[in-house]
Order: sequence, then C-alpha cells, then structure tokens
Amino acid sequence: MHEDAAIDALYSEIVRQVVAGGSSAASHLAAVLDLLSVAKNLERIADHATNIAEDVVFLRTGAIVRHSHNDARA
Repeated sequence: MHEDAAIDALYSEIVRQVVAGGSSAASHLAAVLDLLSVAKNLERIADHATNIAEDVVFLRTGAIVRHSHNDARA
C-alpha cells in the first residue's frame, strides 16, 4: 500500500529532523522523546491498519494482497 510507505517516510523524516537538531534539543529532551514516541506509535498504527485492510480484502475476495506490493517493512 502506497499510503503505508508514505507514513514510513514521514516517520523517517521526523527522526532525521530530530537527529539534525540534536544539539539544540538537549534542553527539550522530554519533548523530543515524546515526539519520537508519538511518531513511532502512529507509524505502527498505520502498519496495523494496512494489515487489517489486507485481511479484509482477503476475506472479501480471497485475493492475497499482502505480498503483492513492494514493501519495506522491517
């Protein structure tokens, strides 16, 4: 699913921005950690939603779409 890849890319961008601003973020460490936690949890929610959608497609049509797209899941 293309939307899942977009969410994964957004999460990666958030992590890159946090790392890039690391020296200035030292005074806001708790907020930065909260931001990373929220971003990771939203990324996981997107993964779960994708899995549910794939299961629904299978239950409705019998088509296995889980492996029919190029996915960079870890």
